[in-house]
Amino acid sequence: MACWLYVIDRENWEIVKKERVLGVPPRNKKTIQRVKPGDQVVVYIKQEITKEGVMGPDVGGVFKVASEPYRETKRVFRRVTLPYRVKLEPVVVPERPKDFKPLIRKLEFIKRKKRWSGYLAGRMIREIPEGDCKKIVEYLKK
Repeated sequence: MACWLYVIDRENWEIVKKERVLGVPPRNKKTIQRVKPGDQVVVYIKQEITKEGVMGPDVGGVFKVASEPYRETKRVFRRVTLPYRVKLEPVVVPERPKDFKPLIRKLEFIKRKKRWSGYLAGRMIREIPEGDCKKIVEYLKK
């Protein structure tokens, strides 16, 4: 089983949660083709400035991949076209997203803790160590 970190904005997080689908653009096609049923996906919600103030960064939840990757042209996501998709089943999805920052010092894939945001920028989906996935699941269950 592999574990994947999926980076998305708050508006599209609501769609992922409701529709139970993850989508990526064509530039991430090769990466999503490596995603297999049974793998886990951690949904990271980017920090955003909203009317309410600064929100995030947060962890929305952890899901299990429930399908092989497929291409779908039906528009589901807001403001972006994400045609390469997998279906998801919830593993642990708290009622509200939880603050990501307490996890930084615990996660192996973040090597430089003071410059942690660079590990989450630039790629919409990336593989992370299975141990990190377990730590995130435990954190979300608290």
